[in-house]
Amino acid sequence: MGKATDEFRKRDNEKGGFEDCREFNTWYDNEDTKRIAWTLFTHLPESKTKALFLSPQVLFDGIYSRNIGDVLNIAADWFRKTPEHVRYFPFIFKPELAGVHYVAGVFVKVAALGMKLVLFNPAGQIKHLDLTKLDKLIPVHASPHALQTAKKDGGKLVSCGPLSLYFLEYVLNNPNWLETVDEKFVLPDDLARFNDEETYKDNILKLRKGHDELLQTVTDEDLDRVTEFYEPFDAALLSALDTLDKKREKESLLHFDDLYAEEGSDDEPLLYNPEDVSEDYPSGDDEQVDEVVSQLTEPSDESPVVSSIEYPTVSFSRTMQETDELKRPLPVEVEVESADDIAPRTSSLQTNTASVADPSLHIAQTPEGHDEAEVSGVVAVRAEIERLRKKTGLLSWGCTDKSNRIEQALTTACQEKNGDVRRNPAVREALGAHRIGFFGKAQSLRNIDESLTREGYSVLI
Repeated sequence: MGKATDEFRKRDNEKGGFEDCREFNTWYDNEDTKRIAWTLFTHLPESKTKALFLSPQVLFDGIYSRNIGDVLNIAADWFRKTPEHVRYFPFIFKPELAGVHYVAGVFVKVAALGMKLVLFNPAGQIKHLDLTKLDKLIPVHASPHALQTAKKDGGKLVSCGPLSLYFLEYVLNNPNWLETVDEKFVLPDDLARFNDEETYKDNILKLRKGHDELLQTVTDEDLDRVTEFYEPFDAALLSALDTLDKKREKESLLHFDDLYAEEGSDDEPLLYNPEDVSEDYPSGDDEQVDEVVSQLTEPSDESPVVSSIEYPTVSFSRTMQETDELKRPLPVEVEVESADDIAPRTSSLQTNTASVADPSLHIAQTPEGHDEAEVSGVVAVRAEIERLRKKTGLLSWGCTDKSNRIEQALTTACQEKNGDVRRNPAVREALGAHRIGFFGKAQSLRNIDESLTREGYSVLI
């Protein structure tokens, strides 16, 4: 049995135990969903029918941290660039940030270089799907059919993964049905059978068993192929989202300039107050500082801005406070002095974008004069911080932020000197925070508990 099958049958759950995705009351993990979708597509015979499809994708807004409308617009642009004979672009996504509910969709090319979007939510109408930013020229046909209900699922809506993947399987084998979908959204019999409450559970269990059998065909060597399968679109999507952020930031600055000019002031910014100016830092929380730095410092190969500076001094000049008329980030001047000319200073600069995390973009937050060697467990926690900061690739999203949070908790714990820092509640909470998944014990906390166990400590605190 390969790794794909083994993990499908033994996933961590939110109670610290394991669950088998062949069972009725379990959610599908992100990785299982991607592997099953890959298998469904690659197992299609090479034919004219398969050639009609762009490779299916699996999107998770928890990684991209963007409005799903923006993500779908970029996906639509990706699809527009395909050859004329490619007519369908299927995908599975999670419409709610940090949610666990899966929805399936397909972009379908129509006449005159247009397209429509077919959405299949197993639970019927999507109450919280924000499509306000979706291209208004793309008509959306969403299924109103609630095949999945809390009653039929036994409380938790756990069958969205199997049903979304079955929808993907159906359209891959029956693309002509997509041409018939309109605002009425008449379900084919193969999907409509899940309306029957009496046979619902048995049919869902059959889907889960079928997916388990599919994963048995996935070798350990195939897992790298699965990763490579999704990488081109993921990279293009992240790049496009980054470009979109920069475009909106420029538009925001231009809008501010226009408003500033309209006030006719040549001497002072709007609502200028000398008491608001700080030589070192603006008032507000770290997230405001992080946003400013991420927006206005763009490192290049010739002149790295952050990664080569261990203790930068960041000075800001506030121009105005947020008003009802201006509810957007204000331009801020940022000056980064040479590390050779200044004393060490504590700072936390985290990149607030969906770009792949760069392990070099972090700044140590160790208080002056503090000796960590006096406290037990620091080495193990430090090792986890460095492990997170060295991660690269798409799934490294959130590593820098999490490592900084762990370091902040570690610093406080070391100052308190109240026993082994690995058992400190705040440190454990930071280690246990999930970056992408939602269930089970985070790998960082698991590693720390293993180090405690090796030393004869109990991890039940």
